[in-house]
Amino acid sequence: MIRLNAIAVIGILSVAGVQAGTIVPVEVGQISGSTNLGLTTAYLTNGCMAGPGNCVAPVIGTYMEGNFDARLFAGAVNSSATPTTAVPFPGYVSTGQEPAAQLGGSDLPQFAMISDSATSGGNFWTATGTGTITVPIGLSNVSDVALMLSDVWGVNGAQDTTLKFEFGTSSSGGLNDTVTLNLVNSGQGGSSASGEIHSGVDCASTQCGANSLANGPVLASGTIGGVGFQTYNMSTTLFGAQGDAYTSIGNTPSTYFPYGPGNLSLEAIDFNFGALGGLLTPNSGEYLLDVKVTDSNYAVNSSSTALTAITVDTVTPEPSTVLLFLTGLGAIGVSRFRRK
Repeated sequence: MIRLNAIAVIGILSVAGVQAGTIVPVEVGQISGSTNLGLTTAYLTNGCMAGPGNCVAPVIGTYMEGNFDARLFAGAVNSSATPTTAVPFPGYVSTGQEPAAQLGGSDLPQFAMISDSATSGGNFWTATGTGTITVPIGLSNVSDVALMLSDVWGVNGAQDTTLKFEFGTSSSGGLNDTVTLNLVNSGQGGSSASGEIHSGVDCASTQCGANSLANGPVLASGTIGGVGFQTYNMSTTLFGAQGDAYTSIGNTPSTYFPYGPGNLSLEAIDFNFGALGGLLTPNSGEYLLDVKVTDSNYAVNSSSTALTAITVDTVTPEPSTVLLFLTGLGAIGVSRFRRK
């Protein structure tokens, strides 16, 4: 009897080990040959394109494409001995089909830059009113979702941006789980770290402070609604060693941030669903249908949520883990057979 129980325990432990595996990052966007064009208009209009599968049809709503050169990078140069303009990666151009690029690093989330046609010339999505943009995903075994996200005019301490993650039983439907997270804006410059989202430009404190805008540092990690998160400032990776030294941001009303000059501070936030205690444990029968980004309080000088990219981590079981799983099931079967 003791031996039979031991075999059964081995089987149970083997089953418990099935969740172990290889993390595979998937940069969400339109696939063209071997190039990921990112969150293009075509991708958001037509679903997954040549991507993961038949995904939920998105609604672009009040979001429109913005252009980094015309807004975020307007007039930006770094403060090195030989100043250079802000260029996210080699071959970057303000409009047209940009080359494939991974924005990130070996220890950071990887993102596909939006590479839309010269007609729209956009490389990020920005809210122009209160509303939602839906990004189709359609992948199973999801463990993490990372977004490049900011709140252009967010007032410090406010909740202007909401994320909704919808899970289903297939790549295109069968909704069975929804996780809604209300992000908090950071404080103003000079304050201690707070909130999970802030402006893409850290403007001068005398200007941002006077307008109560969220240009202070965000929390490095924490939990929202039971979901763990980590934040990363992508500026250093995008713009090399200079990072936030790109200080001459334009300050005219037509730019991304009208209260410049300031430093670039593009933020990424990575959500780990494993922190939910197994509610959404990665498995082949649960799909992340889509990610919805809502600006709930849009107004000039109040809030304008901006989305650049999304990357999803999926878990692929290791071959050895699958073998252990099968061995475990076999052991349980043998145990039951011997008892009979």
